[in-house]
Amino acid sequence: MHRKNRRWGLILILGVLGLCLGLTALSAVINLFVSDQTNQPDQLEDVDIARVLEAQHLRQELGDQVFSIFISSFYFLPE
Repeated sequence: MHRKNRRWGLILILGVLGLCLGLTALSAVINLFVSDQTNQPDQLEDVDIARVLEAQHLRQELGDQVFSIFISSFYFLPE
């Protein structure tokens, strides 16, 4: 009985390891076909500009209230 449990444990460990290696290989293959750059890297659409401006506004207005712990820990981050 003990030998049978050890065998199933080994199969389980090897299966999980194989799954991790297989997913890593799949991710590497997929990343080969993803482009590194956009067609227009220096241009943002209006909706993206609005999102950036709103994020900056929220950070200025609510940053101390929401992230008070992080601000004291990461004081070196730029404003």
